[in-house]
Amino acid sequence: MTTSWKAEEIHHRLEDATCEEFLVEFFTSTDDQDRQRMCSEYAQLYDDTLVAAISRRTFGHLERTLLTLLEPRVPADARHVRTSLQQGAEDGVVVEVLITRTLHHIEKVKAEYQEQYHSTMEKDIKANTKEEFQRMLLALVAATNKESHQTWSEYTVSAEAGEGSSSASEYVDLVRILTAQSAVDLNSHVAMLKKYNAVTQMNATEANFLQGTPGLVSKIMLAVIEPAEFMADQLFEARKGIGRDEDAFLRIVSCSQYGYLTDARTCYQKRYGESLAIYVEENSTGAYQEILLRFLLRDAPLLVDMRFAFTKNSVPHALKVLRCLDSHKQAIALTKLYDAEFSTNLFADGLAKFGDSVAARTFISAVLSTSFSAHRIYKGLSSSSGGKQQTTMEALTSLDRDSFELVSKEFEKISGGKKMVQDAIVDAFAGDLETAFVKIAESKTAEFPPKRSVNVEAVAQNLHDQLHRNNDIALIDMCTSYDRETIAAVGEAYKSKFGIGLEKLAVDELTGDLESMALGLLDVDKYCTGLVFRACTHNDIELLSHALGVRSKARLKALDTAFEAKYRHSLQQYLSKELNDPLLIQLVSAFLPE
Repeated sequence: MTTSWKAEEIHHRLEDATCEEFLVEFFTSTDDQDRQRMCSEYAQLYDDTLVAAISRRTFGHLERTLLTLLEPRVPADARHVRTSLQQGAEDGVVVEVLITRTLHHIEKVKAEYQEQYHSTMEKDIKANTKEEFQRMLLALVAATNKESHQTWSEYTVSAEAGEGSSSASEYVDLVRILTAQSAVDLNSHVAMLKKYNAVTQMNATEANFLQGTPGLVSKIMLAVIEPAEFMADQLFEARKGIGRDEDAFLRIVSCSQYGYLTDARTCYQKRYGESLAIYVEENSTGAYQEILLRFLLRDAPLLVDMRFAFTKNSVPHALKVLRCLDSHKQAIALTKLYDAEFSTNLFADGLAKFGDSVAARTFISAVLSTSFSAHRIYKGLSSSSGGKQQTTMEALTSLDRDSFELVSKEFEKISGGKKMVQDAIVDAFAGDLETAFVKIAESKTAEFPPKRSVNVEAVAQNLHDQLHRNNDIALIDMCTSYDRETIAAVGEAYKSKFGIGLEKLAVDELTGDLESMALGLLDVDKYCTGLVFRACTHNDIELLSHALGVRSKARLKALDTAFEAKYRHSLQQYLSKELNDPLLIQLVSAFLPE
């Protein structure tokens, strides 16, 4: 999408009744550089400014927020630093800018500051601060210069020689060195601190590290050594402006690097005992609320869509979540992050109320939860009916390695922590069925030998010999001992030597459940096409949800190919025709790859 097209799109959408939705999407999907280019092109195309155009169509908190985001970041940071210094820099803004921005950005801010205010940051720091706080602020500024400073090794040599001290005045070089490192790589804080602690035998996070130092000096040291805690404090103060003056809050959430913002949210929750996302929700509404949340959670944007889908019963947001998920593992990780960020449980608070369709809720549960599949396996293994073999087979065969690991952990919770899936299989079955199911379960976590190290001709010969000795699980044993590529190579070797493919072999040599297991293991995509077909025929939404919901987008594409080859319809076409729940059709269609 070109910048020119964006300008034209905004021009037209500002005339629509839904312009707020578009503006939220645009502002949260572009960075400062994109927005500045767009402002320039908008002015050239329409002889108008984007600021004026947005002001005419928005008002209140949303207008103020969007106009703040349109202000170029470099002049904005220069303005923030200037205002802070005029007030003695006690609000921590100067420290925040120097700690959380990149070196390249800070160089631009310094130049902008000098051009706009005919002074330098260093000069104004000297004029507005004093003593140790002044020295340490100057050290922070110096750390962002391109010129080299004292190296870490030089500093630790002096510490080893006993020249180090816990007084604030002795930490100025440490501040400069650590910030110079962190400006390039946030993670270097950890490594540097460990080395420093080993030399000084001091825990940098303990209170005695800063004991006796003035509050402002402590703020700088906290920013250098525990930036997440410092940023959590900054967020705590900035959040008070939500609904009145969002400038400080937007300064943090729209400009800070992802690593700082993510860690700061976690630290905020621990320090203040509340979710910052929930605070934003409770103190804002509408498009204004959405844009604040999207910037606050910009490292995990789908969280906002999940939140709106299940607390506002928003189908468009639910569809967006389903379109963007690539794997079951990603979905589960997102659900856990949702629970952490909003201090709640997705399923208890939102999903149970989503839409009016039980079928739709069932499908989303399968996609976003391990509980659904774990309960399905548990229910199958606990059943006294003859259908437990089929239910267990359906569940185990369609789970890939990542999904099986996640489901197994949930299964342990359901069974009171006493049983792994394999243990439950041993209790539920006997003989060949028990052996076969255990092998399938164990294969989900096994490390297979690479194909190049396997003598496929020897494996094919051994399979042939075992079957002729009436070893009914020989084929299942082989299918659970190698990866798909190797199994395919064994199949080719077997057909070349004995004139029959492995699928035909399974049909000829095995019967009943063992035959179904072998066929499912040999071609899981073909097997799952049968599950989908049977689910629609019997209106079994649970089976359909499991067959589709635990698969990655890549595996869904393979399933779609297999389904079309067998039934002459794509999954999309078939399900749209067979399902009678409009909302379920929408959700499944969004989840299937295009």
